[in-house]
Amino acid sequence: MSYQNTRIAEVAAQLQARFAELENKQDILRATELRALYAEIPTLAPEERGAFGKEINLLKQELEQLVAIN
Repeated sequence: MSYQNTRIAEVAAQLQARFAELENKQDILRATELRALYAEIPTLAPEERGAFGKEINLLKQELEQLVAIN
């Protein structure tokens, strides 16, 4: 998937690369990088929060799908 926000795109690439190495695939959903993205939301300007949050949610859904098929 292509992400508009470069920070989210970087984290997505890191998590997808790590996913293949994980023994317990569910662990990817508890990644500190993913939590850090959610923690960034309150620090953003109000007009940026919605789009940023939607992209994080898309990333999480993508990871959930990976877990479900593995």
